[in-house]
Order: sequence, then C-alpha cells, then structure tokens
Amino acid sequence: MPPEVATANRDAVTPTEHHGAGIGMVLGVVVVGGGLLGALAMARNRRSGPGNGSSGGEGGMNRTGTMGSIASAGDMLRHKMSGEGYTPDRYRLGMTVTLDPTPFLLAGASLKAAAPQAAQRLSVEGLGQIAGAGAGESLLRLYLPGQDSPMLQVHPGPDGTPEECRYFTLLDEVTPADEAEWQAWLDPREGMIGWPEFQTRDGRRYARLWQPGSQPVPPRELRESLQTTAGTRERRCLAMLYAAPTGAPAPAPQTEYILVQSVEDGSSAWVEIRAGIDLNPASLGLAG
Repeated sequence: MPPEVATANRDAVTPTEHHGAGIGMVLGVVVVGGGLLGALAMARNRRSGPGNGSSGGEGGMNRTGTMGSIASAGDMLRHKMSGEGYTPDRYRLGMTVTLDPTPFLLAGASLKAAAPQAAQRLSVEGLGQIAGAGAGESLLRLYLPGQDSPMLQVHPGPDGTPEECRYFTLLDEVTPADEAEWQAWLDPREGMIGWPEFQTRDGRRYARLWQPGSQPVPPRELRESLQTTAGTRERRCLAMLYAAPTGAPAPAPQTEYILVQSVEDGSSAWVEIRAGIDLNPASLGLAG
C-alpha cells in the first residue's frame, strides 16, 4: 500500500501585513514539499525497479527487503508453531541438482542403488511433498530424470537447508493382477510391506527400520502432493523402510535402504521397490 502523505490547504494565504515573512514561509513550504515529493518519487522508483516488483510467476507476490525478511520469518514461525511442514521456494520444478558420485565409487558393487553419472546436472521433473511422515516433520521428494528413476528424499530445516538426504533408485516395480496379489503385499498380518524383513530377488535380507521388531506391523501411510508440469495431483502411499549394512569399509556408505511402497495414483496402482543410501546434504548441488 502506498504511503499516505498529508498536504497543506492550497487556499491558505499569508496576511498582507506580514508580506515579507509570508514570502519566506511560502519558500520554506515549497522547499520542504519539493524535498518530500522527491523522496517519495525515489522510494517509489526503488519499489518498482527491476527485480523488486510483484510478479505473476511462480511463487506469487515477491516480498523483498526488510518487510520480506520479516514476512518469511513469520511464515517459518507460523509453520513451526502449527506443526506444519515448511516448504521454502528454493525447491521447485526445473531446479538443477548435481550429485556427488564419490559414495558410490567407494562402495563399489556392494550397493543396489544405481550410481548417478559424474558431475551431471539433473533437472527436477517432479516435486512431492509428503504428509504423514511425522508430527511437525516435512519430507520432500525430488524426482529426477534417468533410466533408474532417481529420487532424492530431503528433510529440510526451518530455513530450507537440507538437514537429511537419501538418494533412491528404482530396483523393481510390480503391478498386482488381482485382490489376492494385493493382499500378499498389504495384508496387515502377513503382507510383505510391514513384514519384519524384506528379501530382494538376490536373496539378501533387510531388517525393518521403521518400528523394528519380530512381529508384522501395518505399513506407514504417506500422502504425497506431487507437482509436475502437468499440474498437481495427490497420491497415497503405503510404505515401509528396511535397511542392512553394506559391508563396505569406511568412508563408504555403511547402510543401504530398501523402500517398499504401494502407490495409488488416480486410477492406477502399483508396488515399487527402491534402493538407496544416505547422502551428505552439504554435497548436494542445488541451483535454481
């Protein structure tokens, strides 16, 4: 909102008996008024200058300067107090990600997760925001292009900086043919998603990381709001995370994860199995 400016009455005149003093007052008003108008014009130009105006593009109105910082801090505090996840504008479609291949080189053949190509810049094709990950916890999924459907799962801190990051690639995908096959995956007592261990096709076993124990547990429900260039849609995932030691010597990754989840996306549904490792958040090259 533009600032309000109080102006003097234009019809006010100086008494003729004080003509000399009146000229001085008029000159003073002109000088002061001119200074105020000049200051207002400069302030207005600063507000409407390149890069500082409102934009109809992604993210809505652009808030800059001190007021923008205060507003951003207010948003962060509001989300923190309400227990909602805070998704800063730095994560968006089309942003580029550069992955460090060093952990994969150190681990060698001990990983099922496919290594990214060295120093390759990848553009984010899908951005998923996860609800149901935990109270006050926000998880983001950055879907990247590639034959192995790479995905970065990021836990951002209050200021948007990644605090935790896991990199997953697609290991297997199954579309159950009927209700009996779906029960084999999702049955609360005997389903594979939630069983104490998960065995991959090569016979390797991974222990349940979420709710460890010897008894089956129901899968964790995750609601994902997935944004792509085609728009935003909601997906429902029933997931479980498993883990096992890699057996590789340090500083190679010590743990490999298996994420097993059913995905309901509109009229389609399937089960996907992903293999992944932890990545150092500081090694991520995130750019707009």
